[in-house]
Amino acid sequence: MKRTYVVSMVCLSAFLLVFGACNNPDNPAVTDEPAYQGSPGEETPPKEPADPDDSDDPEEGDQEEGDQEDEDPEKGDQEDEDQEDGENPEDPEEPANGDDTDGGEEAFPEAEGANGTLSYTVEFPGDLVRSALMTLSIQGTTGQYQISRILDLRETYTGTAGTGSMTLPPGRYRLELGLNSLYPRIVRTENVVVYSETETAAPVYRFEDAEFENPVSVTGTGDLQNYLEGLPQNTETDPYLIRVGEIDLASTKTSAAENTLKNFYTALNRYVALDLRGCFGESLPSFTPKVAPNKANILALILPDELNTIKSNAFVGCTALVSADMPGVTTIMQGAFSGCEKLETVYLENLEAIKNDGSTTNGAFHKCTALSTVFLPRAREIGKKTFNSCTALSVVYIPQVTIIGDKAFAGCTGLDCLILGETPPELGEAVFAGNKPECIYVPSSAVDTYKNTLTKGWTDGLKAKVRAIS
Repeated sequence: MKRTYVVSMVCLSAFLLVFGACNNPDNPAVTDEPAYQGSPGEETPPKEPADPDDSDDPEEGDQEEGDQEDEDPEKGDQEDEDQEDGENPEDPEEPANGDDTDGGEEAFPEAEGANGTLSYTVEFPGDLVRSALMTLSIQGTTGQYQISRILDLRETYTGTAGTGSMTLPPGRYRLELGLNSLYPRIVRTENVVVYSETETAAPVYRFEDAEFENPVSVTGTGDLQNYLEGLPQNTETDPYLIRVGEIDLASTKTSAAENTLKNFYTALNRYVALDLRGCFGESLPSFTPKVAPNKANILALILPDELNTIKSNAFVGCTALVSADMPGVTTIMQGAFSGCEKLETVYLENLEAIKNDGSTTNGAFHKCTALSTVFLPRAREIGKKTFNSCTALSVVYIPQVTIIGDKAFAGCTGLDCLILGETPPELGEAVFAGNKPECIYVPSSAVDTYKNTLTKGWTDGLKAKVRAIS
C-alpha cells in the first residue's frame, strides 16, 4: 500500500510539471514568482547555458565554443588577425596608432579613385636659403615608400615664400623638404593623405632666420688666414662659417701669391664651411692633397655663379666634404669628387654633362659612399663610371639625359629609383653592373615607348622595371 502511494505521488508530480510547461512555453521552470529583477546596480545572476539541442533558433541561443567556429569561421580568424596587427577588432578599417608606418600597412583604400590635389606653402628666411628640394614619396601596397616627385622650389618661389600644388593619385605620401643654406642642411618631413577629388593642404613650412647661421665675411687670403688663426681649433661637427671674397679660384699658380687658389687652400687650417660667391673664375683646377693638404678641412661650399667647369680630380682630398652647391657648373670632369666618402648632397641644377675622357680613370663621383640622392634636372650626359661604387645612392633624377656611359652606376647596390624623361637614353656597357634599379620611372605618356624601345642597352629586364611616374 505504501509503495502504491509513493508511485501515485510521483505520477501526479510529473503530470503537474508537464501541464505547467504547456501553459508556460517561454518559461519551462514552473513557478508562480515573478522573474528576478535584482536591486539597482546589481548584476543579474548568470543563467546556466541552454542546451543547443533544445534551441530552435541557433542565432539567438547561446552556442558552445566549438559551435562558434562552425557558425562563422572567418569572423574568428579576422578578429585574431586584427588583434595581431594592433587594430581595433570592432573597427578593422581604422589603423591602431597613426596611419603612416613603413611596414605591414594595407594599401590606401581609395588608391583606384580619381586624382586629388596636394597644396603646399613654404616660407623662406630671406636670402639665407640656397637650395630647396621637395621630395614626395607614395606608400605602396607593401607599406614601403617609393619616390614619386622631386621639385626644386627655387624655380617657383617669389621673395621669401613659395606656394604650389600637385595633382596626385589618392594615397598616403611622405613629404620631405630639404633646405640648404651653407651648413647644416635642414630637413623637415611630414606624412599626408591625398583623397580622391579632394584638395589636401600640407602643413605650412616656416623657417626662422635663427635656424640658419650667418657666415662671417672676409676678403682675400690674407684676411682669411688672420681670421682663422685667431680662432680655437675645432672639429668636423662645428665648422666655422665664412663668406670669402676676391679669390681667383681658377688660378693654377703653385706659389704662395696673394688671393690664388693654392694660397687659399693653405689658409684653411680650421674646419670650415665656405660661401665663395664673392670669388671669381670660370673653372676650378686640381691641386693634389700633397700640395694642398688643408682641402681636408672643407665641410661645405657654395661656388660662384660664373664658375662653370669642375676639372678632373678638383676635390680629391676633400675627405670631410659633406655638401657642395654649384649653381653655375655645367660640366664636371672625371674624378672630380672621387673618394669624397662623406659627401651627402650636391646641388647642380644647371649641370649639362659629367664627362670621363679616359679609359682607366675614375668617374666623377667614384666611391662617394654617403651620396644618397642626385638631382640633375638638365643633365644630358652621364659619363663612364660616374657613380661607380656609390653604395648609398638610392634616387637619381635625370629627366633630360640622352646618354649614360659604361658602368655609370656599377656597384650602386642601394639604387632604388631612376627617374627618366620622355625618350629612352642610350646605355653603354654594364651600366648597372652588380645591381639593377628597383624601378625606372618615366612619364605615363612614355611607358609604351620604353617598353618597346630598340635603343642601345635596353634589355628586357630593364624594360620590365619601367613604371609610370605618378
